Amino acid sequence: MAVSRNLTLGIAAALAYLSLVAGQSGTYNPCTEPNVVNKGDGFVVGLAYWPAGTIVNWGPAVNASGAPGLNPCITGMQWEGGTLNYLSYLSNQGVTFSTFMVTVDTLAALRTTKAEEDAIWGPILGVQQTEVLSVIAFRGQNRSDAKYIRSNMAALTGGTGIVEQMSLFIGFNRGVFAGFSWWDFGQCTACGGLVSDQCIRTSLSDSYQLTAQASCAAPLSSCTCRGLSCSTSTCSTTIIAAFQGSDASGRTFTSAFKIQALNKYSISDFFSQLMDKLSGILPGISTTTVSSSGSTISISGSATEAALQQAQSAA
Repeated sequence: MAVSRNLTLGIAAALAYLSLVAGQSGTYNPCTEPNVVNKGDGFVVGLAYWPAGTIVNWGPAVNASGAPGLNPCITGMQWEGGTLNYLSYLSNQGVTFSTFMVTVDTLAALRTTKAEEDAIWGPILGVQQTEVLSVIAFRGQNRSDAKYIRSNMAALTGGTGIVEQMSLFIGFNRGVFAGFSWWDFGQCTACGGLVSDQCIRTSLSDSYQLTAQASCAAPLSSCTCRGLSCSTSTCSTTIIAAFQGSDASGRTFTSAFKIQALNKYSISDFFSQLMDKLSGILPGISTTTVSSSGSTISISGSATEAALQQAQSAA
């Protein structure tokens, strides 16, 4: 029975991953305000990656005044008598965006490739004083706190390396989207604890960090592969998305409970094995590109529908 359950989760994760590279341009727009959802509906999630961007640079998800913080979906924020274009500002900082379609109340693995993360990471090495790569999840005017997924700055993040995986909870109240929250596995117990040089960690802050981070990271030097042949556990970050709350019919979501019930080894090993299997059959993927028209963000990639069908068969 365990194998059957894992197979179901594997298909959901495969589809979530492939939606980034197989979706047609403009199919997934994370800047629209979401509709009320039921179990089984599709839900679009955006991820924004900031090279050399710290959690302080990102600031809070919601400002003290109640206004939304930095968010690529916001182009006209009124501030101190002027108008701020968050999208333009983030784009000028080198922030890159990806979108994913996930099925409500399933587990899904959101992941970009090593090549794509390297394309974001590489230009800051030896140039920027802050060698970190941070990420937020966003949908409409709602976004998460920022987290680090790569660091070469022990003074800032404690440990260094490439974060192996994190868990993102997507919350709803009777089908109405209620926001994002992060869930970490323990206190880096799998990699030596909070004092380990493989534990990327942050502290709580009322201003910009409502949930502290403690994530095991693979050493930057341990990933020497190229292209899609890379191990997911050491070369790029997998964000495992799950749902909590209830749908429009009042049914309680269970996928977040599954994440909480599983230990770190079982869930991270399972998703890593799945993504490694998929990477062997996917065609080459070029670095994700972003276009913007108003508040619409479109993604283009080079994978085909044939690859999608082949991946489903493999899963």
